[in-house]
Amino acid sequence: MANPRPQALYNCSQSELYAICTIGWNSYSENQLDFEAFNTLYTVALGADAYTELEAAVNLPSFQERNEATEVAYIELTKAHNLCLTKWKTLRAYIKSSYPTDIQKPKIESAGSDNYSKAANRNWDQTYVLLTAGQNFINNNTAELTTGGMPPTFAAEYETAFSEFGDLYVAFTDFEQDEQEGTDAKIEANNAIYLKLTRMFEDAQIIYQNDASKRERFIFKQLKEMITNTSSNNTIPADTIIVTGKVIDATTLIPIANASVSTTLNSNTSAFGVVTDSNGNYQFPIPGLSPQPDSSGPSSIIINAQASDHTSESKQLTYVPGNQYQLNFELQPAVNPDSEPPV
Repeated sequence: MANPRPQALYNCSQSELYAICTIGWNSYSENQLDFEAFNTLYTVALGADAYTELEAAVNLPSFQERNEATEVAYIELTKAHNLCLTKWKTLRAYIKSSYPTDIQKPKIESAGSDNYSKAANRNWDQTYVLLTAGQNFINNNTAELTTGGMPPTFAAEYETAFSEFGDLYVAFTDFEQDEQEGTDAKIEANNAIYLKLTRMFEDAQIIYQNDASKRERFIFKQLKEMITNTSSNNTIPADTIIVTGKVIDATTLIPIANASVSTTLNSNTSAFGVVTDSNGNYQFPIPGLSPQPDSSGPSSIIINAQASDHTSESKQLTYVPGNQYQLNFELQPAVNPDSEPPV
């Protein structure tokens, strides 16, 4: 069985991981002799190697760097896709003007109409099948189509548009694969520095079992809370939750800017929402929640995400006031409302 793609082992953001590793290995360097007295493998060189591995992980391309080529290719592919659908609909019009009404349906089906709906929904494979069927129909019925009003230049225009789409589709797929490889490499590097740090932290709990102040310098959760509190400079109010996350295109995994993320409380009397930034990220507080005693358990709320040219999505979030939660959305591309069903 093939190995699955790597998953992040660390329960924090990437930037938090790097900050915690830096703080943790700084503390190790300051107390290296204590570690070496416990285990002779804890040398100065081991700490230096940890810094080197951390720096290497940080310097691997970020999401935006990895995603740039894919996003540019997607934009160009979408343009080519739209042009090709226009060419195919134009071909359909020529079929209608070239054949009697009673045989138009099988002719249009022969030109690929069964694939049109999925193609219009930016299914690239189905678009390729649609365009191939249209190209074959032109090649096999040029005389009839010309008699029906198809200009002499249309066949070449269709072929050129189809060829450009095919080239961009191959390039986009290749960039997607490169991006996935880069993402996996980043996660694997992050997992490696996380595991090395937490192994050192585990031994630190033994070394400093009788020194609480030192021991706390080597607790991952403790450092994460310190970083979070330092960056926000405050705590979350007891009647509030903060929801953060990312909205991406489910087909291309490209972040969606200006997507709307919202929720409604108290029987539609209180609405809260925000739009995503250029990287598809969002964050908004939801105040006015009744604090829950431990015995009553968490409550839940519905969070909605929507974006132009995409279907909306709603998710239920279980929460306890006073906490922050992450909720990501993958929106499916919607069929272009201007697209006509094949006839």
